[in-house]
Amino acid sequence: MSARTRKLFPTAYESPRVRFTLVDGKTERRIPAWVVREHGYVYGLREWYKAHQLIPGSLVQVRRGENPGEVIVEARTQRASKDWVRTVMVGTDGGLVFAMLKQPITAEFNERMVVHVPDFKALDPVWEKKRPFEDLVLQVMRELSKSNPQGHVHAQELYAAVNLVRRIPPAPLFALLAANPVFKHVGDLHFRLEEVE
Repeated sequence: MSARTRKLFPTAYESPRVRFTLVDGKTERRIPAWVVREHGYVYGLREWYKAHQLIPGSLVQVRRGENPGEVIVEARTQRASKDWVRTVMVGTDGGLVFAMLKQPITAEFNERMVVHVPDFKALDPVWEKKRPFEDLVLQVMRELSKSNPQGHVHAQELYAAVNLVRRIPPAPLFALLAANPVFKHVGDLHFRLEEVE
């Protein structure tokens, strides 16, 4: 949940999770969901994403519902086409590998945040591997930088890729990028690694 969308979702003083209802803006289907307050995200859209063939980075419109405790979500769908997008696979070493591949696209998307995941189950072992946050960011940054001749990675691209295997809000990632000298800011939210060999 971003600062702009947070006001659309219900909250509580003590409960770590708050139950509410998502309503599909096109079909009016009601979907039970949860606000996970501690980590700042909404849980419950997996089946909805599958039904609309959405991928991480697809654009979704969110607005206040007609009744209290309801939020309307609507995918910005389009006629299916193929496009070159960042695609994630799990390598033989269990690490993430990113490549630009032609994939079927059914909705508008944010070019920096889109990541096609051909096999979500393959990501499960990476998700379950509990590694320090900094190590995870370093690994993902190394992989993403391979696809750019200058070795630069935009912060949004890094955020989207890290969120494939660990749910985090933007603040901890930006704090790490600002505090650790291994991440060198090169302008316009682009970073490169300054690792000593």
